[in-house]
Amino acid sequence: MVADVVTVFVCRECRGAKRTIELMERETDAQVRAVGCQKICADHVVGVRREGALTWFEEVDSPSKRKALVRFVSAVAPSAVPKPLRRLVVRKRADRLRT
Repeated sequence: MVADVVTVFVCRECRGAKRTIELMERETDAQVRAVGCQKICADHVVGVRREGALTWFEEVDSPSKRKALVRFVSAVAPSAVPKPLRRLVVRKRADRLRT
């Protein structure tokens, strides 16, 4: 059985986008894509597509949140959203991507 590829979308217009992209490329095997503004404007916006579902997180701006994001992206599926990221989920953007 082939594992599903995890894709990470990073808003290129948010502060910290370059650092987040470099971190995801260095620490995970996920495909990383820079995308345009997602209209949730909370800086450090990151989307993770795994198992067909796209989950958006806002304000992933501290070392502990970035570490939790790496754990979530790298986890063997199925995986629940780590506790430090739960309150950062943007429900109104679930499963939607503005390109």
